[in-house]
Order: sequence, then C-alpha cells, then structure tokens
Amino acid sequence: MLGLIRGQGSLRREFVEDRRVDAQAPADGAVARRTFEQVLNNGQPFNDTLRPSDLRTGDMLYVEGTAIAVAHRDGVTLRRYWLVGTIDLNQDGLVREADNRYRVARDTIR
Repeated sequence: MLGLIRGQGSLRREFVEDRRVDAQAPADGAVARRTFEQVLNNGQPFNDTLRPSDLRTGDMLYVEGTAIAVAHRDGVTLRRYWLVGTIDLNQDGLVREADNRYRVARDTIR
C-alpha cells in the first residue's frame, strides 16, 4: 500500500489484465480471412503484413481470434494489412470501440 501512496502503482495495471494475442495472418480460405476480406476489402484478398510497432494513430484493428486485420489510412487511400506479432489489446494507446474493433490512439503501441 505504501508503494501506491508514493506513486509506484497504477490503477490500470492493478485492475486490467493483459489481453495478449499472438496475431498471425490467417491461412488462405480460413473463415476469418474470407470474412475480413469481404467486409474490409470488397471481397478482394490482401496479403501485406504489419508488426505491432508499425501501427500508427488512427489505424483500426479488427480482431477474430488470432487474426487481426488492420485498416491503415495512407493519405486518401485505405490500405489493409494482417497484424503479425504479439500485441496486448488492453494496453494504453488502444481504444476498444466494439467487441472486436480497436482504434490506435497513439503511435507507441508495443
């Protein structure tokens, strides 16, 4: 308790558990791949990948198990990627907007 008084604690760290996902691109023909390609890219495939450290403010993450699709705005173009690597969906910098949708609020995602 004394540590909390001295500023060594964090409410977020004390009460929110990690929600780590070892994200990987889903296999060709996988339900998550087909669903995300249909919903996010008019049924067209996308194969490029990003690491969690490549995420930028404004990116949207769509999560289905270990499949995480990223919608990344590049000027007027919307690019889609698969996230590959471990990410904690409860970390500061990610804002949960729906059950399976997160917005990147800052560029310091790990």
